[in-house]
Amino acid sequence: LRLASLEKHQMERANTWEHLALVPARLVHGGAAMAGAFDTVKARVLTRPRDPDQLVRDAHKMLARLREHRIRPPAKGVLSIKLRPGGLMESEYLAAFLSLQHGHSLYARPHLMPAELRDALELWRHVQLIARTLGLEDKPLDDPAFVTARLPAQWAAGDLFDQMTARAQAVTGLIDALIIKPSGLKGKALDAWEEGPVRDV
Repeated sequence: LRLASLEKHQMERANTWEHLALVPARLVHGGAAMAGAFDTVKARVLTRPRDPDQLVRDAHKMLARLREHRIRPPAKGVLSIKLRPGGLMESEYLAAFLSLQHGHSLYARPHLMPAELRDALELWRHVQLIARTLGLEDKPLDDPAFVTARLPAQWAAGDLFDQMTARAQAVTGLIDALIIKPSGLKGKALDAWEEGPVRDV
């Protein structure tokens, strides 16, 4: 009954931000049958023929809110991963947006992601895991080599902060090209855009 209610809401009343949040969601309790039923609901949401203009404008509006309230430039020398421009939060947001745009989860098919996004997500997740394990997240890092020595080989060469900056800039460039410019909204038009239940085409 609860799953039926979730499906009804997602298909009839949900806004785009709710679908964006559903993309990476997975069932963690309830058994194989419930997990299969949840995945079926999620697939229906992802594959629905949504209005592409509404999707990109809603995504831009939500991104603007995230950037206003959560995203902050990193302090110099601080191991900032999640909330920096182009960091983990924005990378995952872009992956969710592209999943809705393409009608399938790019988390399940990472080879279909833009290479720059896939590389950024890989770096963010590796660095975040190490930083959390060692208690270094969002703290000044005196010896970046201490972290890079614990990364997979492709990230272990070169300056860690330079690599993080390059990946973040690549993600912000993708967001600009794939969400901000296509939305056609800026200034007062962005402020005035009102999100509503997802429309199909």
